[in-house]
Amino acid sequence: MNDEDKTLQLLGDLVSRLRITNADKQELVSSMLYMIEDLVLSDPMLYAKSNYRDIIIEELTDLVCLQMTDIFPSHTDYFIVDILPKLIEEALYIYNLFFLPLLEMYQI
Repeated sequence: MNDEDKTLQLLGDLVSRLRITNADKQELVSSMLYMIEDLVLSDPMLYAKSNYRDIIIEELTDLVCLQMTDIFPSHTDYFIVDILPKLIEEALYIYNLFFLPLLEMYQI
């Protein structure tokens, strides 16, 4: 095996390790729902802030990246760039649709 073959084999092994299944994605979204709930409970006025969405996205990104450093090494941005933003958007959508109280009901 020459150096190119070894490099290709190494890259192939790395890519196969970095794949996330649909079940993994569902578990991550489920975990993010708990994280969003914890953020809201720790700061009940979070949704009153004009940049609440950015705050939640930043906090979730930091927390998930911290937890995933063993799986996705810091030299790869595959998870952070390709997968994580979509999962965070999905978690926010689900949380806002099913878990967030209807704010209109409480307006006077």
